[in-house]
Amino acid sequence: MKKLFLLFIFIIFSFGVGSDRALQIYINKHKNEKKIALVIGNGNYIKFQPLKNALNDARDVKNALEKIGFKVIFGENLTRKQIKRKIRVFENMLNKNSVALFYYAGHGIEVENKNYLVPLKSDIIDKIDVPDEAVSLNRIIRGMKKARLKIVVIDACRNDPFSRGIETHFAPLNADGTIIAFGTSSGDTASENPNDKNGLFTKYFLKTLQIPNLNQVEFFRTIRKEVYLHSNKRQKPALYDETIGDFYFNIKKVHKTKSKYTNNNFHTVVNPVTLVMWQNEVYINEEVDKKTNYGKIGNWDYANEYCKNLKYKGYTNWRLPSIKELKSLASDKYYVLNSGFYIYMKRVFIPSVQNLKVITSFWTNENDKTGAWVFDYSSKNKEYFSKNTYHYIRCIRNMVEEK
Repeated sequence: MKKLFLLFIFIIFSFGVGSDRALQIYINKHKNEKKIALVIGNGNYIKFQPLKNALNDARDVKNALEKIGFKVIFGENLTRKQIKRKIRVFENMLNKNSVALFYYAGHGIEVENKNYLVPLKSDIIDKIDVPDEAVSLNRIIRGMKKARLKIVVIDACRNDPFSRGIETHFAPLNADGTIIAFGTSSGDTASENPNDKNGLFTKYFLKTLQIPNLNQVEFFRTIRKEVYLHSNKRQKPALYDETIGDFYFNIKKVHKTKSKYTNNNFHTVVNPVTLVMWQNEVYINEEVDKKTNYGKIGNWDYANEYCKNLKYKGYTNWRLPSIKELKSLASDKYYVLNSGFYIYMKRVFIPSVQNLKVITSFWTNENDKTGAWVFDYSSKNKEYFSKNTYHYIRCIRNMVEEK
C-alpha cells in the first residue's frame, strides 16, 4: 500500500515537471506570436428576446483579453452588415504566426445542420430567412484559417428566441486546428445568471482567464466543470477540439528570487473557483525537526512574518489564512496544481517521503494581543493558543491581486 501511495506521489510530480517543460517549450517556440481576437456582443434585440448580460459579457471579455496581450476588435449590437465588416478586419490581421480567438455573446440558432449567429436587426419569419438574415459560423471559422490555432467561444442564449418553431441549438463542427467552446450542450438552455452581471459561462470564462499556465484544453475543461457544478448540473458546456499543439492563455513566468524567506522547494495548489493559491509544502525545516516536520513551524509572530515576506518563484503577497479558509481546505475535493493537473485526495497535504504522519494544527490570521487561533485538522475545530506556542504554517495568497 505504501509503495502504491509513493508511486502516486511520483506520478503527480512527474506530470508537473512535464507540464512545466511543455510550457517552456511553448514560450521558446512562440515568443513572437500575435494574439488577435474578435469580440461581439448583441443584447438589445427588438424582434427577439433582449439579453440582459450579453453586452456586459462582451465588454468584460474584451478587457480581460487585452490584459493578457490580445489585440481585440470589438463590436456590440451589430447588424449583419456590421458583423461582416468586423470579420473582414479580423481576417486581414491573421497569419501563420498568430492565434485567432472569436467570442460571441448573443442569440444563435442551428438550421439544417448549419450554425448561425443572430445579428441585432434580423428579420426572421421562417427558416428560409436564416441564411440571408443571420451570419454563418462556418464563414467565420473559414476566415480564421490563416492562424496557427483558432479558438471559437460561443456564449449563446438558447431559450428558444423564435416562437415560430425554429430549432435553437448549435450543430457540432469539425474544423482542423480549431477548438470550439459552446456555453451549453446542443439543444440546452444557457443561464443568463440574472442575479449577476455576467452569464454563467462567461463568468467562469473570465475567472479561468486569471489562472496562469493552462493550455487551451485545460482551460475550457476547467470552465466546463465549474459551469456544470454551479448550475446544479443543468448546464454543461460543449467542447470540440481539433487543435494540434498548445496555446496558453495567461502565462506566468516564474523566476528565482533571493529572500530570507525564499523557498523554491515547495509546490502550490490553486482552487479555480475562489482563485486562491495555497502553499502545499513538502519542505523539511531542518532547524526544528529533520525527522517529523515537512511543513514550516514556529510561533505566531514568526508565522505572520514568514507569510508576509515569503517569495516563491516570483509569487509574493502571501498571508496567513483565516479559520474559514483553513476549514474549507479540508473539505475541498479538487484543486488544480500549478501544472494544471486535477487531483482528488482525501487529505490535501502531500507528505514528504520521510514522513507519512498527518499534520494537524495550523496558525490562522485571527488573533488578539496575547493569543491567536489555530485550526486543527484532526478535530476539525478551532483552538486558541498563546502566540508563543509553536504550530505549523501554511500560507495563502489571492491569484487576483487586489487593486
